[in-house]
Amino acid sequence: MTQNKLFGAVLGLFTLAIATTAVAQTTGTGGITATEVVAAHGFEHGRAVDPGTTFAQADGRVFIAITVQNDTGAEGEITVQFQRADQPVGTGTGSTHLTIPAQHRPYHTVARTGARPGQWRAVVRDAGGNVIGQVEFTVS
Repeated sequence: MTQNKLFGAVLGLFTLAIATTAVAQTTGTGGITATEVVAAHGFEHGRAVDPGTTFAQADGRVFIAITVQNDTGAEGEITVQFQRADQPVGTGTGSTHLTIPAQHRPYHTVARTGARPGQWRAVVRDAGGNVIGQVEFTVS
């Protein structure tokens, strides 16, 4: 009987953890959520290649691999803005607009930058301007 109670308690905690994760991903974002935002040296077959946080300017571009979930039922858009990491979010100059198709499975997309040396941040926003993800990286 004790093993059954323990199993029930563990199962209940597992179910609670899954429910909490789902709510955290969808709250306040208008239906498009970023489930992963990664800086990488490349992007192939919808995935980040050689992810990292430090890049050499001689390497060329830095790729920001983004995985989003679109629960709106309609095509949407996200914006990726590159800015200096020491600046408040939203003060960058360059931004890339990416179309997100109407599909209920995860969608992989990418933004690129040829950043100058320094500490940088890529901020991902939904169409309503809500920050749905970000990643910081250094170019030396």
